[in-house]
Amino acid sequence: IFTGSDLIFGIQPTASFEVSEKYWGYRSVEKTIQDLRGFVPSRDFGISLKGKLSETGNVNYSLMFGNNSANSPETDKYKRYYASIDFQPVNKFVIALTGDFKSRAEVEYPNNSGEKYSHNTILGSLFLGYTEKNLYSFGVEGVFQLNQNDVIVGGNLDPEIKDVNALGISAFGSYWFSETFSALVRYDYLDPNMDELFKGDSRNFFIAGVDFKVDKNISIIPNVVVETYESLADGTSFDASVTGRVTLYYNF
Repeated sequence: IFTGSDLIFGIQPTASFEVSEKYWGYRSVEKTIQDLRGFVPSRDFGISLKGKLSETGNVNYSLMFGNNSANSPETDKYKRYYASIDFQPVNKFVIALTGDFKSRAEVEYPNNSGEKYSHNTILGSLFLGYTEKNLYSFGVEGVFQLNQNDVIVGGNLDPEIKDVNALGISAFGSYWFSETFSALVRYDYLDPNMDELFKGDSRNFFIAGVDFKVDKNISIIPNVVVETYESLADGTSFDASVTGRVTLYYNF
């Protein structure tokens, strides 16, 4: 639409984890944390303006107005507003800031007084990444989500409506020992409700694997996923989930 920027209309990728996914480099093994845990859809229908703010391409931005219906048809009047910026202060190191505002219908206070409260969602994330092409890549991502007046606590006698704050943290790395062999590791932490009244909902997520590149376009990636779960307030604990997998990745 003008020098350095594009105007895009239709179903398109959201920019919320575009940079972190690039540095992770193994979406074939697992999505990045914002995508995996449903913080942001990978696609939305809308209109966006995106491009570079410097001639060198070291500073890039994206603004988007979307339906917030992912790949599904629109069902309500409420929309989602996305923004992101990423920049390279030094060579090979990137900082990405993303955020969005999701409008939702107001909710009534639980005492039937007729009072209505905001019920919107505000999301922000920060990603730091460092890479050396064909040698190694590292990244750390943090995401915080505020859901306004999203849960009722206190029961029927003394109900109270409270915000729900969610926190996600992801750290990963990969290293190429040769042109045909690399190793990858990742750790995620998720707490969908940080309120001390809610226990048993946070989890730790581990991935470890090796990448055998049998051809320039084909990888065989044995990997293991381990997920551990927070105990409930009454002390009830849960066994860890351990899953062995083999991922075949073909780039065509």
